[in-house]
Amino acid sequence: MKIYDVAVIGCGSVGSAVGYYASLSGASVIEFDRDLPPHQQGTHHGETRIIRHAYAEVEKYVPLLLKAQTLWNELAQLTNLPIFSQCGMVNIAPKHSVFLKNVLKSA
Repeated sequence: MKIYDVAVIGCGSVGSAVGYYASLSGASVIEFDRDLPPHQQGTHHGETRIIRHAYAEVEKYVPLLLKAQTLWNELAQLTNLPIFSQCGMVNIAPKHSVFLKNVLKSA
């Protein structure tokens, strides 16, 4: 029986990234998913995603998002594929809303 260093349950965007980067660090990895990837059952499904550098819900996400941006850029360079298109975004809210205050604070 093989013993693994890391077992990942769920192979969506995050789980797959965990397995990939753990294996790059030299760990032996096994991944489990209830569906055969790629599938349409996870939050990773769809044609578009956005990485926001200002985050209203929880500002503590921003360092994780900046790291995600770096990793997507590295993946694009490794694969030589145009997998990421940088664009702007607009947050619309009342001037004195908590939402907008948090966006500005996290930015």
